[in-house]
Amino acid sequence: MYEARVRSNALTLLGKGLSVNAVSRELGVSRAAIRAWRDVGPLAVAGAVTDCFRCASEQTDNTHAYALLLGLYLGDGCLSRHRGDVFSLRIACDAKYAGVIDEVAQAIGDVRARAKVFMCLHLE
Repeated sequence: MYEARVRSNALTLLGKGLSVNAVSRELGVSRAAIRAWRDVGPLAVAGAVTDCFRCASEQTDNTHAYALLLGLYLGDGCLSRHRGDVFSLRIACDAKYAGVIDEVAQAIGDVRARAKVFMCLHLE
């Protein structure tokens, strides 16, 4: 993580017409970082909380749904690869918690409006 001063200097130099390569050499910062600052924008302060570029670009506010799915994926989920490089998100939920299952289905719809949601019950 670079200081705000370094990020600001990089954008100033780019604004003066210097190339990404020249700014990289001048400041000792990677070209990839400078391109990201130029194209996406630098963080205002180190450690600032910002929306990810994907969430910020969505038409609707689905940040909560995306965070919920990420947490469920990390806890009880997996990604499965199918033919044609198609992936599906699988999340294991206990049938006793129907509210959670409904919330997961809603979150998937919020994040991927055209996604199909399939529920498979395994009773023991």
